Amino acid sequence: MIWELRRENYDLAIQIGEGSLTSWAFTHLCGAKKTLGQKGRLQNTYDWLIEGKTSHAYELPSAIAHSLGLHCESLPWMVVSEKEHARAKELFKHSSEGGVAGVFVGGHLDKRLPLIFWQAQIRELNMTGENYVVMVGPEEEHYRQHLEQCCGPPGQILPLMPIREFAAVLSHVITLITPDTGPMHMATA
Repeated sequence: MIWELRRENYDLAIQIGEGSLTSWAFTHLCGAKKTLGQKGRLQNTYDWLIEGKTSHAYELPSAIAHSLGLHCESLPWMVVSEKEHARAKELFKHSSEGGVAGVFVGGHLDKRLPLIFWQAQIRELNMTGENYVVMVGPEEEHYRQHLEQCCGPPGQILPLMPIREFAAVLSHVITLITPDTGPMHMATA
């Protein structure tokens, strides 16, 4: 693999984190003309250092670009069309003006939480009296009936929907309860 990388004749190799000796070795053995890495115990081995400290993965592209003298927004943005926004509003049985709380029951493999956790979250939301929506992922569709039994008057279980429609629904959500999932990243965009 190293020989294949060297044949590419890269101008720049970037070491994203200090935690992996293997990735550090690939950064230096790939034959790139210059290297960029983070401050730490190996900082003297790089041509350039990533400037500043990042507290979230979304900030890293901006920090890398800034270190190279380029401009890059630090957070991604997802733009929802007016039509998608209006369609999302039609899904809500309660007004979404001012936003609603959201619960995304989903997750992949070890990021999936048990049904009893989600039922407890919904019961807590019922006690607040605030409007909320519950969205399930395709792999959790079998939870729907159990979640509907917990859902009180302020809540609503939404149907499965295409990704853009899902993003439009998230644009109305002011607080989202979710494990580390794709929808979590969409909500921050």
